[in-house]
Amino acid sequence: MGIKKTMEIKTRAEILKSVNSLFTGIVTLLLFTSCAHDIAVKTQSSKFMSPEAGGKVLASELSIYTGSNVKATVDLAGDQTDNDMVLKNEQSSLAFNANIGILKNLDFIVVANGLDATDMYGVKFQFYGPSRIEAKAGDQSIAITMAGGNQTQSESEGSDLELTPTNEDTTVDLEMSAYDVGIIYGRRQSDDTLLYAGVNYTAHTISGKLDSQNSVLTGKNLNFQASQYGAHVGAMRYFEKMVLKLELNSQTINWDHTDSKTFVFFNVAFGFYWD
Repeated sequence: MGIKKTMEIKTRAEILKSVNSLFTGIVTLLLFTSCAHDIAVKTQSSKFMSPEAGGKVLASELSIYTGSNVKATVDLAGDQTDNDMVLKNEQSSLAFNANIGILKNLDFIVVANGLDATDMYGVKFQFYGPSRIEAKAGDQSIAITMAGGNQTQSESEGSDLELTPTNEDTTVDLEMSAYDVGIIYGRRQSDDTLLYAGVNYTAHTISGKLDSQNSVLTGKNLNFQASQYGAHVGAMRYFEKMVLKLELNSQTINWDHTDSKTFVFFNVAFGFYWD
Protein backbone atom coordinates (compact mmCIF):
# COMPACT_ATOMS: atom_id res chain seq x y z
CA MET A 1 0.00 0.00 0.00
CA GLY A 2 2.82 2.35 0.93
CA ILE A 3 4.71 1.51 -2.26
CA LYS A 4 1.62 2.21 -4.42
CA LYS A 5 1.05 5.57 -2.70
CA THR A 6 4.68 6.51 -3.20
CA MET A 7 4.46 5.65 -6.90
CA GLU A 8 1.29 7.77 -7.29
CA ILE A 9 3.01 10.75 -5.62
CA LYS A 10 6.06 10.29 -7.85
CA THR A 11 3.87 10.09 -10.99
CA ARG A 12 2.00 13.27 -10.05
CA ALA A 13 5.29 15.04 -9.40
CA GLU A 14 6.61 14.00 -12.81
CA ILE A 15 3.40 15.20 -14.51
CA LEU A 16 3.56 18.55 -12.71
CA LYS A 17 7.23 18.87 -13.68
CA SER A 18 6.41 18.14 -17.34
CA VAL A 19 3.51 20.64 -17.36
CA ASN A 20 5.72 23.26 -15.72
CA SER A 21 8.47 22.68 -18.30
CA LEU A 22 5.95 22.94 -21.15
CA PHE A 23 4.48 26.16 -19.72
CA THR A 24 7.94 27.66 -19.25
CA GLY A 25 8.85 26.74 -22.82
CA ILE A 26 5.69 28.34 -24.23
CA VAL A 27 6.22 31.55 -22.24
CA THR A 28 9.86 31.70 -23.33
CA LEU A 29 8.84 31.18 -26.96
CA LEU A 30 6.23 33.93 -26.75
CA LEU A 31 8.68 36.35 -25.17
CA PHE A 32 11.31 35.48 -27.74
CA THR A 33 8.83 35.89 -30.58
CA SER A 34 7.65 39.25 -29.26
CA CYS A 35 11.21 40.54 -29.60
CA ALA A 36 11.74 39.06 -33.05
CA HIS A 37 11.03 42.02 -35.27
CA ASP A 38 12.77 43.53 -38.26
CA ILE A 39 13.98 46.82 -39.65
CA ALA A 40 11.54 47.19 -42.51
CA VAL A 41 9.58 49.62 -44.63
CA LYS A 42 6.27 49.09 -46.42
CA THR A 43 5.60 50.36 -49.93
CA GLN A 44 1.91 50.99 -50.54
CA SER A 45 -0.07 49.74 -53.56
CA SER A 46 -3.70 50.70 -52.89
CA LYS A 47 -4.90 53.89 -54.59
CA PHE A 48 -8.71 54.16 -54.44
CA MET A 49 -8.48 57.59 -56.06
CA SER A 50 -10.92 58.89 -58.64
CA PRO A 51 -9.71 60.95 -61.63
CA GLU A 52 -12.59 63.34 -60.96
CA ALA A 53 -11.85 66.45 -58.91
CA GLY A 54 -14.41 67.56 -56.35
CA GLY A 55 -15.65 70.40 -58.55
CA LYS A 56 -15.56 73.26 -56.06
CA VAL A 57 -13.79 74.56 -52.99
CA LEU A 58 -13.95 72.09 -50.05
CA ALA A 59 -15.89 69.46 -52.01
CA SER A 60 -14.26 66.40 -50.46
CA GLU A 61 -14.03 62.62 -50.45
CA LEU A 62 -12.58 60.32 -47.75
CA SER A 63 -11.80 56.60 -48.24
CA ILE A 64 -10.94 54.12 -45.49
CA TYR A 65 -9.39 50.71 -46.15
CA THR A 66 -6.83 48.11 -45.13
CA GLY A 67 -3.93 48.98 -47.37
CA SER A 68 -1.98 46.49 -49.46
CA ASN A 69 1.80 46.81 -49.16
CA VAL A 70 5.08 45.11 -49.92
CA LYS A 71 7.21 44.78 -46.79
CA ALA A 72 10.96 45.10 -47.40
CA THR A 73 13.06 43.83 -44.50
CA VAL A 74 16.70 44.76 -43.94
CA ASP A 75 18.98 41.74 -43.41
CA LEU A 76 21.99 42.35 -41.13
CA ALA A 77 23.44 38.85 -41.55
CA GLY A 78 27.21 38.79 -41.30
CA ASP A 79 27.10 42.25 -39.68
CA GLN A 80 26.57 43.75 -43.15
CA THR A 81 24.14 46.54 -44.06
CA ASP A 82 24.04 45.97 -47.82
CA ASN A 83 22.57 42.46 -48.01
CA ASP A 84 19.56 41.75 -50.24
CA MET A 85 16.29 42.90 -48.69
CA VAL A 86 13.62 40.30 -47.99
CA LEU A 87 10.33 41.13 -49.76
CA LYS A 88 6.83 39.87 -49.00
CA ASN A 89 3.26 41.09 -49.47
CA GLU A 90 1.46 42.25 -46.37
CA GLN A 91 -1.78 43.99 -45.40
CA SER A 92 -1.15 47.14 -43.40
CA SER A 93 -3.11 48.56 -40.54
CA LEU A 94 -6.00 50.91 -41.23
CA ALA A 95 -5.20 53.41 -44.01
CA PHE A 96 -7.08 56.26 -45.66
CA ASN A 97 -6.88 58.87 -48.39
CA ALA A 98 -8.65 62.18 -48.73
CA ASN A 99 -9.37 64.61 -51.60
CA ILE A 100 -10.22 68.19 -50.62
CA GLY A 101 -11.28 70.71 -53.26
CA ILE A 102 -9.01 73.73 -53.75
CA LEU A 103 -10.30 74.88 -57.14
CA LYS A 104 -12.85 73.44 -59.56
CA ASN A 105 -10.33 71.01 -61.12
CA LEU A 106 -7.69 70.89 -58.37
CA ASP A 107 -7.77 68.86 -55.14
CA PHE A 108 -5.41 68.68 -52.20
CA ILE A 109 -4.75 64.98 -51.47
CA VAL A 110 -3.63 63.13 -48.35
CA VAL A 111 -2.55 59.47 -48.47
CA ALA A 112 -2.02 57.90 -45.02
CA ASN A 113 -0.69 54.43 -45.75
CA GLY A 114 -0.90 52.95 -42.25
CA LEU A 115 1.85 51.94 -39.86
CA ASP A 116 5.38 51.52 -41.20
CA ALA A 117 4.72 53.35 -44.49
CA THR A 118 5.37 56.97 -45.46
CA ASP A 119 2.36 59.31 -45.45
CA MET A 120 2.16 61.54 -48.53
CA TYR A 121 0.61 64.92 -49.30
CA GLY A 122 0.11 66.54 -52.70
CA VAL A 123 -2.35 67.57 -55.42
CA LYS A 124 -4.63 66.02 -58.03
CA PHE A 125 -5.24 68.04 -61.18
CA GLN A 126 -8.08 66.99 -63.48
CA PHE A 127 -7.29 68.30 -66.96
CA TYR A 128 -10.01 66.49 -68.92
CA GLY A 129 -13.71 65.85 -68.35
CA PRO A 130 -16.35 67.04 -65.86
CA SER A 131 -15.78 67.04 -62.10
CA ARG A 132 -17.49 64.69 -59.66
CA ILE A 133 -20.45 66.98 -58.95
CA GLU A 134 -21.08 67.39 -62.71
CA ALA A 135 -20.30 63.89 -64.05
CA LYS A 136 -23.04 61.69 -65.55
CA ALA A 137 -23.27 58.45 -67.51
CA GLY A 138 -20.83 58.28 -70.44
CA ASP A 139 -18.52 61.06 -69.20
CA GLN A 140 -14.76 60.47 -69.21
CA SER A 141 -12.06 62.07 -67.06
CA ILE A 142 -8.27 62.17 -66.77
CA ALA A 143 -6.15 63.51 -63.91
CA ILE A 144 -2.52 63.59 -62.82
CA THR A 145 -1.41 63.24 -59.21
CA MET A 146 1.77 64.34 -57.45
CA ALA A 147 2.50 63.65 -53.78
CA GLY A 148 5.36 63.09 -51.36
CA GLY A 149 6.34 62.86 -47.73
CA ASN A 150 9.15 62.43 -45.19
CA GLN A 151 9.09 61.05 -41.69
CA THR A 152 11.34 59.67 -38.97
CA GLN A 153 10.53 56.66 -36.83
CA SER A 154 12.46 55.31 -33.90
CA GLU A 155 12.49 51.77 -32.54
CA SER A 156 9.93 52.65 -29.88
CA GLU A 157 7.43 53.92 -32.48
CA GLY A 158 6.89 50.75 -34.46
CA SER A 159 7.69 47.04 -34.47
CA ASP A 160 9.13 47.38 -37.96
CA LEU A 161 12.14 49.21 -36.53
CA GLU A 162 13.14 46.54 -34.05
CA LEU A 163 15.70 43.94 -35.03
CA THR A 164 15.90 40.19 -35.35
CA PRO A 165 17.06 38.25 -32.25
CA THR A 166 20.65 37.95 -33.51
CA ASN A 167 20.89 41.75 -33.48
CA GLU A 168 18.36 42.62 -30.79
CA ASP A 169 20.92 44.89 -29.08
CA THR A 170 20.84 47.20 -32.12
CA THR A 171 18.55 50.20 -32.66
CA VAL A 172 18.09 52.78 -35.41
CA ASP A 173 16.18 55.99 -36.07
CA LEU A 174 14.93 55.49 -39.61
CA GLU A 175 14.45 58.36 -42.05
CA MET A 176 11.83 57.45 -44.66
CA SER A 177 10.72 59.37 -47.74
CA ALA A 178 8.48 58.69 -50.73
CA TYR A 179 7.59 60.71 -53.83
CA ASP A 180 4.86 59.65 -56.23
CA VAL A 181 3.52 60.77 -59.62
CA GLY A 182 0.65 59.13 -61.48
CA ILE A 183 -2.10 59.45 -64.07
CA ILE A 184 -5.69 58.17 -63.75
CA TYR A 185 -8.38 57.66 -66.39
CA GLY A 186 -12.07 57.14 -65.60
CA ARG A 187 -15.41 56.59 -67.30
CA ARG A 188 -18.90 56.85 -65.82
CA GLN A 189 -20.80 53.67 -66.69
CA SER A 190 -23.86 55.21 -65.11
CA ASP A 191 -24.60 58.33 -63.11
CA ASP A 192 -23.59 56.45 -59.95
CA THR A 193 -20.83 54.09 -61.17
CA LEU A 194 -17.28 55.03 -62.16
CA LEU A 195 -14.71 52.67 -63.67
CA TYR A 196 -11.09 53.83 -63.47
CA ALA A 197 -7.52 52.76 -64.24
CA GLY A 198 -4.13 54.29 -63.62
CA VAL A 199 -0.37 53.95 -63.48
CA ASN A 200 2.13 55.54 -61.14
CA TYR A 201 5.81 55.74 -60.25
CA THR A 202 7.09 56.09 -56.68
CA ALA A 203 10.65 56.71 -55.46
CA HIS A 204 11.45 55.49 -51.93
CA THR A 205 14.44 56.13 -49.67
CA ILE A 206 15.27 54.86 -46.18
CA SER A 207 18.38 55.78 -44.22
CA GLY A 208 19.71 55.75 -40.67
CA LYS A 209 22.70 55.06 -38.45
CA LEU A 210 22.84 51.92 -36.32
CA ASP A 211 23.46 52.13 -32.57
CA SER A 212 24.61 48.75 -31.29
CA GLN A 213 26.50 46.93 -28.56
CA ASN A 214 27.99 45.03 -31.48
CA SER A 215 31.20 46.95 -32.22
CA VAL A 216 31.09 45.90 -35.88
CA LEU A 217 27.54 47.20 -36.48
CA THR A 218 27.51 50.36 -34.35
CA GLY A 219 27.89 53.54 -36.36
CA LYS A 220 27.19 51.83 -39.69
CA ASN A 221 24.82 53.60 -42.05
CA LEU A 222 21.71 52.12 -43.64
CA ASN A 223 20.90 53.56 -47.04
CA PHE A 224 18.43 51.96 -49.45
CA GLN A 225 16.57 53.39 -52.42
CA ALA A 226 13.78 51.86 -54.48
CA SER A 227 11.86 52.44 -57.69
CA GLN A 228 8.23 51.33 -57.61
CA TYR A 229 6.03 50.97 -60.70
CA GLY A 230 2.32 50.55 -60.06
CA ALA A 231 -0.85 49.89 -62.03
CA HIS A 232 -4.45 49.62 -60.88
CA VAL A 233 -8.02 49.19 -62.12
CA GLY A 234 -11.13 49.67 -60.07
CA ALA A 235 -14.79 50.56 -59.74
CA MET A 236 -16.61 53.05 -57.52
CA ARG A 237 -20.32 52.93 -56.73
CA TYR A 238 -21.73 56.16 -55.30
CA PHE A 239 -24.65 56.15 -52.88
CA GLU A 240 -26.18 58.99 -50.89
CA LYS A 241 -23.05 60.57 -49.30
CA MET A 242 -21.26 57.20 -49.33
CA VAL A 243 -19.11 55.31 -51.85
CA LEU A 244 -18.02 51.67 -52.19
CA LYS A 245 -14.72 51.01 -53.98
CA LEU A 246 -13.20 47.80 -55.41
CA GLU A 247 -9.63 47.76 -56.73
CA LEU A 248 -7.13 45.36 -58.28
CA ASN A 249 -3.60 46.74 -58.13
CA SER A 250 -0.02 45.65 -58.63
CA GLN A 251 3.43 46.96 -57.89
CA THR A 252 6.86 46.09 -59.21
CA ILE A 253 9.43 47.10 -56.61
CA ASN A 254 13.19 47.31 -57.10
CA TRP A 255 15.25 47.99 -53.96
CA ASP A 256 19.03 48.45 -53.95
CA HIS A 257 20.98 45.16 -53.83
CA THR A 258 17.72 43.26 -54.42
CA ASP A 259 16.10 41.68 -57.49
CA SER A 260 12.85 43.37 -58.54
CA LYS A 261 9.60 41.55 -57.77
CA THR A 262 5.97 42.05 -58.74
CA PHE A 263 3.03 41.70 -56.35
CA VAL A 264 -0.73 41.79 -57.00
CA PHE A 265 -3.48 42.75 -54.54
CA PHE A 266 -7.27 43.09 -54.38
CA ASN A 267 -8.86 45.44 -51.86
CA VAL A 268 -12.14 47.04 -50.82
CA ALA A 269 -12.63 50.55 -49.47
CA PHE A 270 -15.55 52.45 -47.98
CA GLY A 271 -15.81 56.20 -48.30
CA PHE A 272 -17.79 59.33 -47.68
CA TYR A 273 -18.15 62.46 -49.79
CA TRP A 274 -19.67 65.88 -49.39
CA ASP A 275 -20.08 68.93 -51.65
